[in-house]
Amino acid sequence: MPQMSNPRFAQYSSMKSAVNSITESYAKIYAPKVLVNAIAPGWTWTPAWEGTPEDEKKTLSSMTKINRFVKPEEIASLAVELLQNDAITGEIYRVDGGLHLQEIL
Repeated sequence: MPQMSNPRFAQYSSMKSAVNSITESYAKIYAPKVLVNAIAPGWTWTPAWEGTPEDEKKTLSSMTKINRFVKPEEIASLAVELLQNDAITGEIYRVDGGLHLQEIL
């Protein structure tokens, strides 16, 4: 799976890769008793964004393929689905509105 990375944020990109790796490793180690998956959200609309200038929010939103921030309930619905499904393990789900498809120079 290709990863969105940015040389200006090498530490952040490294940690995301580490989470993906440990998710897959733990899924191998603990299956079938424990199922291990991860959710990798993109820009999520929370009260923390409320003080952000409108032009900045618009710029960030336009970088996603859905042209908006992800809603917390969209992430939560995936978490509920994963908790109800006993056939999924070792997966990393991106809930980022297509942000990972953005080319960063």
